[in-house]
Amino acid sequence: MATFFGTDNIDTLLGTEADDFIFGLPGDDVLLGFSGNDLLDGGDGNDQIKAGSGIDLLVGGNGDDTLNGEEGNDALFGEEGNDRLDGGQGNDVLRGGNGNDFLNGGDDSDTLSGGNNNDFLDGGNGKNLLFGDDGSDVVFGGSEDDTLDGGRGNDSLRGGNGKNILRGGDGDDAIDGGKDSDLIDAGNGNDGMRGGDGNDTLSSGAGNDVLLGEGNNDTLRGGDGDDVIEGDAVLKLFGLTDRNTLIAIDANIPSQTKSIQVKGLDGTLLGIDFRPRDGLLYGITDTNKIYTIDFNTGATKFVSTLSTPFNSGQLSGVDFNPVPDRLRVVGDNDQNFRIDVDRGAVADLDPNDGILGDRLLRYDPTDPNAAANASITAIAYTNSFSPSPDPNRRTTLYGIDTNLDILVRQGGLNFPDNPPTPNEGRLFTIGNLGIDFAANSGFDILAAPNGVSLSFAVSNSTLYSIDLSTGAATNLGTIGDGSFNVVGLAATITPDPNATGNDAILGGAGNDILSGGAGNDRIIGESGNDALLGGAGNDTLTGGANNDSFMFNSNAPFNSNDLGVDRITDFVKGVDQIVLDQTTFGAITPAQIAIVADDALAATNAGLITYSTATGNLFFNQNGANAGLGTGARFARLDNAPVLAAADFVIVA
Repeated sequence: MATFFGTDNIDTLLGTEADDFIFGLPGDDVLLGFSGNDLLDGGDGNDQIKAGSGIDLLVGGNGDDTLNGEEGNDALFGEEGNDRLDGGQGNDVLRGGNGNDFLNGGDDSDTLSGGNNNDFLDGGNGKNLLFGDDGSDVVFGGSEDDTLDGGRGNDSLRGGNGKNILRGGDGDDAIDGGKDSDLIDAGNGNDGMRGGDGNDTLSSGAGNDVLLGEGNNDTLRGGDGDDVIEGDAVLKLFGLTDRNTLIAIDANIPSQTKSIQVKGLDGTLLGIDFRPRDGLLYGITDTNKIYTIDFNTGATKFVSTLSTPFNSGQLSGVDFNPVPDRLRVVGDNDQNFRIDVDRGAVADLDPNDGILGDRLLRYDPTDPNAAANASITAIAYTNSFSPSPDPNRRTTLYGIDTNLDILVRQGGLNFPDNPPTPNEGRLFTIGNLGIDFAANSGFDILAAPNGVSLSFAVSNSTLYSIDLSTGAATNLGTIGDGSFNVVGLAATITPDPNATGNDAILGGAGNDILSGGAGNDRIIGESGNDALLGGAGNDTLTGGANNDSFMFNSNAPFNSNDLGVDRITDFVKGVDQIVLDQTTFGAITPAQIAIVADDALAATNAGLITYSTATGNLFFNQNGANAGLGTGARFARLDNAPVLAAADFVIVA
C-alpha cells in the first residue's frame, strides 16, 4: 500500500496498481487512483479525481470538484463547493454535500444524496435510490425501478422508465412518474403531479395540489387543501418554429417529438397560445392576422385582422389573459397590445397619448433594472387552467427579458387585485434565469385555480422549467434532435383521447375540482365544497360533506357517449347543485327544467332537462314535447330519487 501527499500548489498525483492513499492538500489537484481499492482526498481547491478500478473512496473537500468513480463499487463525497460526481460502473454511493452539485449514478444500482443547496441528480441505469435532501433539486430516476425523494425545498422529480416510487417531501414540487406504474406521494406543499403511463397511485398531503392520472387505471387522492384532480387528462406542449411548424413535445422525454406543418396562413406565425374560453389553439402572423390552428393536422381557420398593426416581428410574446379573454401580444420594440381576437380589435389604453395600444413596456422607476432597455419576447399568464372566463379569477403576467436573461412580472400580482395593470406596461424584476436565452424564445404556464403552476420555456432546442418565485431555469432536455429553432410555446391539459382507464379519485379535505375523464370512474369528494365531473363513461360520484357541485360538460354538443350515465350517490336537495353547461346542452334556461313523476313523462314533457322523481333519472330531452328524447338521452341517476326543484340546477355558459 502506497501513500501520496500533494503540496499547497497544483499537483498531479498518480496511484499504483495496489491500494493507495492519495491526499491532494490545498491547490487545484489531479488525483488518479488506477487499480486497487483507493482513498483519494482532494483537500482544498478545485480538484479532479478519477478512481479507476476497485472499491474506492473519493472525497472532494473544499472547492468545486469533479469526482469519477469509474469501475467498481465506489463512494463519492463532494463535501463543500459545487461538485460534479459520476459513479460510473458499479453500485455506487454519491453524496453532494454543501453546494449546488451534479450527481450521475452511471451504470448499476446507486444511492445518490444531494445534500444542501440546489442539486441535480440523475440515477442513470440500474435500480437507484435518489435523495434531493435540502434545497430545490432536480431528480431523474433513469431506466429501471427507482425510488426518488425530493426532501425539503421546491423539487422537480421525474421517474423515467420503470415502476418508480416518488416522494416530494416538503415544498412545492413538480412530479412526473413517467412510464409504467408508479407510486407518487407529493407530501406537503402546493404540488403538481403527473402519473404518466401505467396504473399509477398519486397522493398529496397538505396544500393546494394538481394531480393528473394521464390514462390507464389510476388512483388519485388529494389530501388537505383545494386540489385539482384529473383522472385521464394529459399535458400537451407545442413548440412553434420560425418556419410555421408545430412541434409536439413530450414533457417527460423532450427528445420525442412530432412535427405538424401549419397550412393555409397568410404570413409567418409570431406566436401561439391556447384560449381558455374555448380550448382552441390560436396564432397571430406577421401580417396581423389571427387564426385557429388544428394541432393534429395543422389546418387553420381565419378569425380576424388586427385593427392596429403589430410591428415587432418574431421577437414577440403571445398569451391569453384568462380573466377578460383578451390576447396579450408584446415585442422587443416595447409594443404592448391587448386584442379581442373575435373582432381583431386592439384596445387603446389612452387615445390621447400618441401610443397605439397599451403603454409601452418599460421597467418600473423603482426596479433595479430601471435604466435597462426591455426586450420581452416571451410571456405567460397564470390561472389559465379552467376552460371558461370567470369574473372572480385572478391572474399574473410573467415575461422573459431575453436581453438581460431574467424573469419579470408585467403589472401587479393577482390582477385585478393589485396595481398596476399589465396595460400600463410596467415591468418588475423577479430574478435571473441562469441561462443565456435566445432572442426568440417561448414561455407558457399551466396554472390551476388553486394556485399551483407548471411553467415551461424554450430557447432554441432546449426545454426548461421556470421557478416563478426566483426566475431560475432548469434544463429538462433537448427537443428532438436539437435542430429546431423554437420561437414560441403553448401548453394545455386536455382529456386523453386514447384513455379508457377506470380511475379512483378521492378529494380529501378542502374545496376540490375532481374530473374522471374516460372510463368508469369512482369519484369521492370527501369534505369541502367540491366540484365533480365524471366525464365519459358510467361514473359513480359521491360528494361527501358540505356543498358539492356535480358537473356535466363534454366541451361539445350533447352526445351520450361523451357523458355516459353517472350515478350520484348522495345528492342533498338545497345543499348540492347539478351544473349544466350550455356548450353541451344548448341554450337551456331554468324555465326549461321540468320535474316529472316518471320516466315516460320525461320523454314527452316540453322541458329540455327532465328529472323523474320516481327513479331519480335525469334526461336531456332534446326535442321537448315531441315523442322520444330526440338526440338526447339519460345522463345521470340520483340515488334515493330526491325531490328536486329548478333551484337545484345551475346553468353556465
